[in-house]
Amino acid sequence: LEGVAPGAPGMSVGGAEGPLQLLAVLTPGVRSQVEALVAEEGTLELRLSGRRTARFGAVVDLEAKALALTTFMGQVDQTGIEFIDVTGSGSVVASRYP
Repeated sequence: LEGVAPGAPGMSVGGAEGPLQLLAVLTPGVRSQVEALVAEEGTLELRLSGRRTARFGAVVDLEAKALALTTFMGQVDQTGIEFIDVTGSGSVVASRYP
C-alpha cells in the first residue's frame, strides 16, 4: 500500500479505509494480479501484473468500479494494455502501449 503513512501497532491508520474497502470488493482473480495499491490525494490506483495500471479515482462507487474492472479483464485481451480507467462507475476506458 503506497501513499498511506504507517501507524503504530494497534492504532488506526488515517487514509487506509478506502484502500481496504477496494481490496475487499475485488474478486480473488483480480486481487491476485495486484502488485501495489496506491492511495494519493483521495484517489486510488492499482498496479497490476503485466505493467498494467487500473485507475479508480475517488473512493466512491467502489463496488461498481470493481465490477467494471472485473468484467473488462474477463472479456478483453489484456495483451499490451497499459491503463484501465474505471473512474466513471460502470464505464471503462483502456489504452494500450504504443
